[in-house]
Amino acid sequence: ARMFILMAENRRGLDAARRGIILFPTKADYYILAATAAHRLGESKEAESILEEGLTVFSQAGVELSYPLHLAIAELYFQLGRIKQSQAHISYVLERAPDNTDAVAFQKKLKT
Repeated sequence: ARMFILMAENRRGLDAARRGIILFPTKADYYILAATAAHRLGESKEAESILEEGLTVFSQAGVELSYPLHLAIAELYFQLGRIKQSQAHISYVLERAPDNTDAVAFQKKLKT
């Protein structure tokens, strides 16, 4: 999936990442790759849906470390101009992992 996306073959990347989600439902990378490909294809609602699905799956599975998914959806919301929603996901990460460097850097980006 990553290779297709890097080669700008986003439709194939999306399909490959979706297969990865089916095989490995608690591997955040597949949700992030699928959402990235969908967003690049102009399917922002689909990207949001994919990331929200990942958060739901992680929550139901009791997987605590969903920080990459929260950061990915925060970035998507930021790009869509949905700053309050973006902030909510960054706050979620920072409340649980105040030293998360990606979340700290993103928080600074939100304040500019």
